[in-house]
Amino acid sequence: EEDEIVLRISDNGKGMPGSLSSGNRELGLGLLNMKERAAACGGMLTIESQPGRGTAVEARFPVQRTRRLATA
Repeated sequence: EEDEIVLRISDNGKGMPGSLSSGNRELGLGLLNMKERAAACGGMLTIESQPGRGTAVEARFPVQRTRRLATA
């Protein structure tokens, strides 16, 4: 994407049971920690999973553009 960096990791494994909403305690410390770190960097993390179909974890971060000043 032009205005953001997207990292998506997926597998076709067992998936994860239960709801993966951000307020769910079933996320476990690892996934919850990843969500918190992404948010601290101005990004967001989404997790999609279905039992027997695998899991996809996607992190999106805005690109910080800086202007260069013209030099003489």
